[in-house]
Amino acid sequence: MKKIIIFILFANIACAYDLPIGVPDPGFGLDETQPARPEDWSSPVAGYYYVNEGTGDDTDNTYGTPSAPRATIPDPLPAGSYLELHGTYTTEVGGLTFLRGSGTSDAWAANSAGPVWIVAQDDDNRPTMSCQPIILGDYVYLDGIDFSFGASDELLVGRTKDGSEEDADHIMIRDCTFTGDSTNLQSAISVTSDDVTGDVSYIVLVDLTVSEMGNDTPSFEDQDAHGIKIGGTDTNHVWLLDSDISACSGSGLQVGQDGPAYDATDVQYVYVGNNYIHATRQAGAGVKSSSYVVVTENRLYDAFTRTSGSPSPGKGVGWKDDPDEIWIIFNKIKGSPYGIHGGAVNSNYDIYIIGNAIWDINPDDAGSWDGDNAWNEAAISLVSAVNANIRVIANTIYDVCMGIASPHAAIATVENNIISEINHANGYHLNFQAGTTVSFLHNNFFHDSGGLVFDWGEDTGYTTIAALEQAEADATNNSDADPTFTDTESPTLSLQSGSTAINAGLAATSLQDNVYATYLATFGESIEVDINSVSRPAGNSWDVGAYEYSGSANVTTGAGTTVSFSATGTPATFGK
Repeated sequence: MKKIIIFILFANIACAYDLPIGVPDPGFGLDETQPARPEDWSSPVAGYYYVNEGTGDDTDNTYGTPSAPRATIPDPLPAGSYLELHGTYTTEVGGLTFLRGSGTSDAWAANSAGPVWIVAQDDDNRPTMSCQPIILGDYVYLDGIDFSFGASDELLVGRTKDGSEEDADHIMIRDCTFTGDSTNLQSAISVTSDDVTGDVSYIVLVDLTVSEMGNDTPSFEDQDAHGIKIGGTDTNHVWLLDSDISACSGSGLQVGQDGPAYDATDVQYVYVGNNYIHATRQAGAGVKSSSYVVVTENRLYDAFTRTSGSPSPGKGVGWKDDPDEIWIIFNKIKGSPYGIHGGAVNSNYDIYIIGNAIWDINPDDAGSWDGDNAWNEAAISLVSAVNANIRVIANTIYDVCMGIASPHAAIATVENNIISEINHANGYHLNFQAGTTVSFLHNNFFHDSGGLVFDWGEDTGYTTIAALEQAEADATNNSDADPTFTDTESPTLSLQSGSTAINAGLAATSLQDNVYATYLATFGESIEVDINSVSRPAGNSWDVGAYEYSGSANVTTGAGTTVSFSATGTPATFGK
């Protein structure tokens, strides 16, 4: 029987951690400070474990000390445990290394209460785990561990593989690195449950580095060695924050699974924020059967297409297999054949694409590419989005082969966007090739030095805003003016002070659907900001596009770091 997770809006907790736009505080795992090691550790101290597989011995040695380590990690670890791991750890029992704890939410007290900590001594003494680890239990925190994986290794959170029923609840994995090789066919981290094993809930993955999972040759076969996989049949409330994921033969992140055994209620409330996901195959972030997934403030660069076997195009963000309530908001996406790509869905669902900056989108084969075909590459591609309810609001799209394309009937609302400079001779600003059930096109800026091209169903083409709006009653108040970006070479896609896009947008309450109010009601967080967290409106009215003009070329983030509006360059510093 399927379980429906009821989301309870919890009060915002005072938190020094700078959360990405729209992400609720998990209430644990972000500002945690690990316990201090004993000042005098010359003899065993209850609750404090010192483990070094290479030099240790478990005989009559419950806890271990620096001078007399344990060789193995105890299973289970009680509440109030502090385990300091050293050297390289390879020990498995039945093919698994169990990191099982009985932690609690209480203040930490050695050997009696609080989380279970498994940690490095410090950055100069980081241990390596080269095995098949699995985290089970409650309030288990990993901090500062390096993982080096072989062909079948991955860090499992939840699923036991032996059929036993155990939960994984309130798990934190922080400041850890994961490195595979060309033989690895697994994901670095698999957060998953199934019908036999227990629930997986409240998982925080933060400040991680993941690389080299699988063979990263772009045309290699379908390995699906993802950076991180979040799936199963009863998985909810997962946070992936401030991490660097690269060189994976699958997607950087996959949320949900496909097939008739899964539906959108199996995986719910997943928050993906402020990650740098780059040089992956298939997708930076891919979303399958799941619901209430938020992809926010990420940098999603250079996803490759898998060309052999069953082809899978490279895209910054993609979805398929009937997900619902998917929010793709405030991301920077570049360098892939598709910016955002949704496909293979045939049921009613809601997708929100809000406040993103998308640029440098080019087809895999520019010579044979044909913009007349709405299946082809685009900044936003709504492939097979039959009967979907898709809101495309306040995005900035620049230097792309095609703006927004859909070969099928979709219920699309397109408002407050900028689409500027189509870089392919056969490209379109809009290509709704098969028409739409309902389409609303309001208050958008379409600009191109080479002229405008629109297709609004059944090859009905227009080359001017006036012709489009005269023929289509649901297209109103659009403009062909130059939005005058700060710098088109970098590019820096903020607006200059004289831009006619300033104060030209619809307010939240005037949109066809007030998506900002919907988000607040659903997640308890306001997203009435631009891509750099500038409150909207900053002037008399909302500006068009992803950037709100605030009278400055720079913005100071909540973390106190001044960054430019530039769409290019390395991401902002991860973490607090």
